[in-house]
Amino acid sequence: HCTTPGTVRANLAAPPSSSAGARFWHTDRRATRRPLRWSAGAFAADASAADMLGLYSAALSASRQCQVFGPRDAILLVDPQNCFMENRTVNGSAEAAYPLDGADVNPGATGQSNFSHYDARRIGDTLTAGSLKVAGSSLIIPVLNDWVDAAAGGRTLATMDYHPEYHCSFCKTHEGGILPGSYCLSAFGSLPVPDSRCVDAISEESFFRSNPTAYYQWPSHCVAGTFGARFDPYLSLPNDTTVVKLGTGSRRDSYSGFSSAAVTSTAAAGEHDHQPTSTAATVNVTLGEHLQRGSITRLFVMGLATDFVVSATVNDALEGLGYGLSDEYVVVLVEPGSKGIIPSNTEAALLAIRNHPQGFTTDERQPADAMRDLCDDPSWLRYGADGVEHDPALLGSTCDPDAGSGVYAEQCDKRGGGSGRTRVWCEPLKNGRDWGRCRLCPGDGCSDRGDCVPRTVDTGERVGECDCEFGSFGAGCERGMSRRALVHILIISC
Repeated sequence: HCTTPGTVRANLAAPPSSSAGARFWHTDRRATRRPLRWSAGAFAADASAADMLGLYSAALSASRQCQVFGPRDAILLVDPQNCFMENRTVNGSAEAAYPLDGADVNPGATGQSNFSHYDARRIGDTLTAGSLKVAGSSLIIPVLNDWVDAAAGGRTLATMDYHPEYHCSFCKTHEGGILPGSYCLSAFGSLPVPDSRCVDAISEESFFRSNPTAYYQWPSHCVAGTFGARFDPYLSLPNDTTVVKLGTGSRRDSYSGFSSAAVTSTAAAGEHDHQPTSTAATVNVTLGEHLQRGSITRLFVMGLATDFVVSATVNDALEGLGYGLSDEYVVVLVEPGSKGIIPSNTEAALLAIRNHPQGFTTDERQPADAMRDLCDDPSWLRYGADGVEHDPALLGSTCDPDAGSGVYAEQCDKRGGGSGRTRVWCEPLKNGRDWGRCRLCPGDGCSDRGDCVPRTVDTGERVGECDCEFGSFGAGCERGMSRRALVHILIISC
């Protein structure tokens, strides 16, 4: 619908529409979603509409490729099970993944439902809350389903607590009782720490460090073969979902999906959460092994609960347990798809993830918005070739390595204009991606004394080097005299 260069220029300069409050969090900073920034030269008054559209398309192409889920991307749904879900209204617009019976549903004001042929459209019916319900958990299932749909080109994995009837993490309810949804914690004045504490490394460390005031145990939950252990009935898991089970042994607990004690379900699709015992149809393959085999480089995590299993899983993912961790690997926690138990612990967990160089949190509800923010946000690619952290406001994040310096300077260099020097180059990713990442040349972009030029070295690796102006030398053109200084000396001499 563009008819004149002026119209094109106005349309391209306008920021794209965005939802209010959309933010992408990293390293204790909030970055509002921002449109691609252009240097003044990109909108010269005599530029033609075709030229501007071509430049606009080239500059966005790398980001668009980055925003597509590929085979090296994975989403990880953490424990979206009935035992952690609060009381929630039956979904009247979707079919349940498995039959619901009278013990699972609380009939609403409309009366008893015919549970043998359950009508999901019954108004007022609610699903029974779990024994360890997490506040706000009913809100995450639509978010998880949206991510499952968006990640069709990638891989879907899920973890689940799948405990034996007498698991070491359960409070001794018969020795004093505990309300559903509570937990045993002597520091908070509840039940004493049971003698049957778990013997895994996490529990041992927590017990002895707290002496023993901060040792958590929980009401009986997610017991194998029960409704509580099943995935939420309205969670739409693909048939090829990889399911990893935690806490299947009676004397070991697992907060992290990367625990060496975790096992992989070998059950048929739809039967992972319906096995009669905790260890039935399982094999000793860890979550880390799955990611390593799939060469996963971007992992998007969401689920329950943020301050326990989710954060422990993300932290282990960032440490690269069980597989090789490269500097191209990122882990993103999706906040709208996650809920915590203790608010202060939840915020501390989020902060720890943001402070990791390759850890991120996003509060975007829609996957497309979160992917756009990740691919256009510079903070995860904030290191120059010299390994020194630079101002992220100067760099874009994704670029096209084959586009040429003129285009990727527009993609990467957010300062624009200035000295007119090319300070950046586009580094191809080693994992076979179709897009690259923006890099500053040494000397914060050649110290404004030269241009950043991509070159291929003898090893075949592509690097960014400074082509220094006369009088300047060094990796970042930081040594010698600038051309301006030489001209000034010449004038004085004359």
